[in-house]
Amino acid sequence: MTWADVQAQVKSPDVQGALAAARGVTREAYERAMQVYRPRMQRLYADYFRRLGVDGTIFPTVPVPAPLIDPSFSGAISINGKPQPGGPAAEFSVTIRNTDADSVAGIPGISVPAGMTRSGLPVGVELDGPLGSDARLLSIGLAVEAVLGPAPPPPGIG
Repeated sequence: MTWADVQAQVKSPDVQGALAAARGVTREAYERAMQVYRPRMQRLYADYFRRLGVDGTIFPTVPVPAPLIDPSFSGAISINGKPQPGGPAAEFSVTIRNTDADSVAGIPGISVPAGMTRSGLPVGVELDGPLGSDARLLSIGLAVEAVLGPAPPPPGIG
């Protein structure tokens, strides 16, 4: 299966756009990212956790509630009424914004259900931890879940 075959199976134009952009990444650029920039990001994260003396960070998993399905696949999305740039890839870029850096750096992260919006859409919090702290982060995630309680089922399900 080729990259084009994989991309052709994706129905969401925003994800197709992201995959198309990835096709333009050269082997040299990828190797530089993995050998130079990723270790640099890992050092920045390690310094952050060490300097603050914390076991993790907590923040919204995504900066907006789950967007409604847009049958036109325009990708249009706003944050606090401000349209986000990016055309068809805007929605994808916004929804991965808070979880992308930790993923690229290879540090552990977990999203925990945190409740519902007034309109009944689920929201979550992301927990990130230092490199190699997977077990500790899972323990923290369980503790956060215990404090927040179980997420209610979506409207109409139950």
